[in-house]
Amino acid sequence: MKKYLSNREIEELGKGIVISYLKKCGKSQLTNIVDIEGLANSLGLKVVYEAIAEEDQRKIAFLANGKTSLKVWRDGKAVPFCFPLGTIVLDNVLHRDNESGKCRFTIAHEVAHYILNLYNPQPMFRREWDVEYS
Repeated sequence: MKKYLSNREIEELGKGIVISYLKKCGKSQLTNIVDIEGLANSLGLKVVYEAIAEEDQRKIAFLANGKTSLKVWRDGKAVPFCFPLGTIVLDNVLHRDNESGKCRFTIAHEVAHYILNLYNPQPMFRREWDVEYS
């Protein structure tokens, strides 16, 4: 039986995880700015940047389950690559300075997938929202 969490429970869970991470970092209060990649790393997740080569160009991030491959560019060719379990793969475009907000959001989004799927690891994409596809 699958258990669903309410929005309030999800918010409380997220806040608790952030507070726990900040305490590990020696900070005594919740702050507006959190090192989201550091938080991901503290949960055992690794963040990497790649040139994602999926046919759906809105796919800008992927949470690897260690079994499902992701197409990435290697030597000018789109090749399937299986990243280890717990790897957050972000498209290189998110590594640009002007994309830092979207990058932080995307890492947080993938961390949330990880937390909500701890007992049922699944590969996850994040697609950039596009009004044309909605």
